[in-house]
Amino acid sequence: NTPMQRLETAVGTLAPLTVLESKAPLAISLRAKAVGTTLDCYTALGKFDLFDKDQRAFALTNVPPERLDDDWLTLKYRAAEFLESSLGASSTKLSPADKTKAFADIKKLATDVAKANKEFASEARGLLAKIGKDAPAVATEQTFETFMEEARLALASMQEAQGVAKQQPGTPAAEEAGKKATEARDKAFDQLRAALKAAAADTDVNAVNQARYLLTYLLYERQQYHDAAALGAFLLDRYPNAKGSRQASKIAMVSWQQLQQKQADAGWKQNAKDQAAGVADRIMLTWPTEPDAADAALIAMVAATEARDPKRILALIERVPAESPRRPELLLRGSTSLWREVLEDKRLDEPDRRPVEESRAWKTEARTRLDEAFKSLQPGSAALPVVVSAALARCQIALDDGEPLVGLEVLERPEFGPWTVVNDPKTDPALGQGSFAEAVYTVALRCFIEAEQLEKAEEAMKGLERLAGQGEEASAKLTAMYFTMGRDLQGQLEGQAKAAEAGDASASQKAAVTLAGFEKFLDRLAARDQKVSSQTWIATTYLSLGSGKDMGKVVPKQKAEQYLDRAAAVYAGLLKKKDDAGAAKEERDAIAGFEPSIRLRMANIFKERGKWEEALEQIDWILKDPKRQNSLDPQVQAAELLQAAGRQAGGSDPQRAEQLLKEAIVGRKNAGSVVWGWNGLANKVVRGAFAGEDEKSLKSRALFFDSRFNVATCLVERAKLPGKSKEESAELLGKASTAISMTRKLYPTLGGEAMAARYEKLLKDVQKLQGAVTPRGFAELDEQAAAAAAASAPQEK
Repeated sequence: NTPMQRLETAVGTLAPLTVLESKAPLAISLRAKAVGTTLDCYTALGKFDLFDKDQRAFALTNVPPERLDDDWLTLKYRAAEFLESSLGASSTKLSPADKTKAFADIKKLATDVAKANKEFASEARGLLAKIGKDAPAVATEQTFETFMEEARLALASMQEAQGVAKQQPGTPAAEEAGKKATEARDKAFDQLRAALKAAAADTDVNAVNQARYLLTYLLYERQQYHDAAALGAFLLDRYPNAKGSRQASKIAMVSWQQLQQKQADAGWKQNAKDQAAGVADRIMLTWPTEPDAADAALIAMVAATEARDPKRILALIERVPAESPRRPELLLRGSTSLWREVLEDKRLDEPDRRPVEESRAWKTEARTRLDEAFKSLQPGSAALPVVVSAALARCQIALDDGEPLVGLEVLERPEFGPWTVVNDPKTDPALGQGSFAEAVYTVALRCFIEAEQLEKAEEAMKGLERLAGQGEEASAKLTAMYFTMGRDLQGQLEGQAKAAEAGDASASQKAAVTLAGFEKFLDRLAARDQKVSSQTWIATTYLSLGSGKDMGKVVPKQKAEQYLDRAAAVYAGLLKKKDDAGAAKEERDAIAGFEPSIRLRMANIFKERGKWEEALEQIDWILKDPKRQNSLDPQVQAAELLQAAGRQAGGSDPQRAEQLLKEAIVGRKNAGSVVWGWNGLANKVVRGAFAGEDEKSLKSRALFFDSRFNVATCLVERAKLPGKSKEESAELLGKASTAISMTRKLYPTLGGEAMAARYEKLLKDVQKLQGAVTPRGFAELDEQAAAAAAASAPQEK
């Protein structure tokens, strides 16, 4: 047989299959293959007039996108290609109406294939472009459906062009593809808007919502973030079950995040952040068990963390199902944030802290959730920095609990242990530098010391020295790191002291282990390392061990005094080294730079040890320098020191006590040293104290009221000194009462309820010393003021 005869035979063989009327999936598939193959045969035979109307109608069947398989796509493209070839074949004589119908069918068939964006999609788009030039102008009714077809076709073109651009980045072809993608995107955008305008009351609402979702996506692509957020939120709130609504809601959430990043105004930035968190909340409520809820929870977690809202963090942790694959990351982020809140709370002054039970509950929750996350964590399920930061938080919690071995186990884990990561540049070099690495080495140093792994402790010290670098600022940076560690150590011991006071029998034992480890390491370090940085750290750590508040339960008084004396001795040794011509110039210069800070700490030590003259000597040295005389910290410390020294001397040397307490009020000058005293401090800060509501003003305000309070306190203490006559005591008590009443008259709030309560208590003490059986505090001042006002009022005639 000739090829042509074989083609004729194939057509005849396939003929029964091309007319199958069964709706069974297998029958439809067989018919699609048969018609497509028959069209290939007709093309080869040049018989373009044999495509009968039933076969043509079958090819034009509207098939749902999910059922457009390779058989259907092949048939539709072959049919479009066949009809296009028939238009130019000399054997076909088409009427204008038939020709218009052919163009319309070609366009529909090729559009079906192009929209599917699968097999023959590129060829179909090429065919559409080709017939677009030749097709006659036909007035057709534009409906929601026709606009949607154009939009889907443009979207498919956009995605194809984007794929080309991604495959060949930086090339002319990629640039050209990028332009095509933008053109197709804008065309799809226009068609979607037109479709929504053309939608009638009876238009399928699901189709309309699909158009809204696609428009949300394109608005985001065009960086119209406000519009994308609004439309996505509309679908979330009004049509949460519509196809595409979940994707649209996520686009809305991410749009607000983009707006947050792009806003310069702090108010607008905060609003965008709140809006993103609000959308995340609604996503979690709408689809609580879906992966989208976990993604939204992470967004909401970031917002809650930035807002420093522990209650919100805890609520988010509770809302994400245990089986969610994103739960471990959520637990890591949330627990790390909870622990950070605990640390921040520890650094506040006692009156400003949250209730102990609340802070303790946060720590327990953080510990429990971190352990849960580490057990369920799969490799690669969370970014390494997130996991390592969480592991560092777990180490800090272990130290705070007095469990250094637990901290060591996490610290040295091979996959994400902080000590492992910072010492292995192959993991993430960025983690081995900067503030994160400083925190790791600091925690590691404490862990190794408390576990008495002293060689590793020295490795951690070397790591801190490496991070501090070289040069003039290195020593200051290293000292700041050591000071931070000492403060954290002190906070740990204070926490253990409180636990012991509350009845925790193990707290004292844990503190003893901590102290033993530090003593051993400090003694070893003092003997073998004379570097200024090391000696400074030794002194600072001894100071931390000996001067923490409320540590009597875990650090016996005698031992605390020994620690303070050791600290003073090391500081004194450093000052001696500064004046030693045999020491290296770099070391002498480094000590000289820190001398004011060293002497301030020595003054604190001598104050705690009751060595008043030695403490005053250090303060006088600091305040001899005119540049430092305007520094508030040493001036406050000088006034506190004079007041404490005067109070202490009251029983043994009333004359010396009188002098010191008076100097605490009015200041003193001593061989070039200038101390302002409490009166001077109040006068210096009063203008800034009431200049505004910013942090600096509030700090000055607190110092002003504290200074005025201490003026009155010193007057009372002078009035109570042995040897004072009744007249002298009465005069001093009167001045104290006047100081309080004048301060209250000028500033009625007295800096807040807490400070006002202190003022009134002191006033009642004065009134009692003046002979009142039942001191009435401010009420008596108010009655006196009212009586004075009535007496001075003009009398009616």
